[in-house]
Amino acid sequence: MTLPNPKELRALLKVCREFGVDAVEFGDVKLNFGQMPTAPGEAPKDGMQISMPSDEDMAYWSTQPDPLAQRVEQQ
Repeated sequence: MTLPNPKELRALLKVCREFGVDAVEFGDVKLNFGQMPTAPGEAPKDGMQISMPSDEDMAYWSTQPDPLAQRVEQQ
């Protein structure tokens, strides 16, 4: 079996990723994609793993001044 040209292969891989296909097999050629990497702080597309803020983050954000209160004081 011959592989498609790079543009066709790229389009095929993109469609497979878009629809969540994990593996593709063409005769003797087998492709296993694995999980898509995510950027730090970004939720995975499957929505199953959601990271919670750490205790340190919660303490930091809870001590910040209320921006709405500052705006009300200025008016």
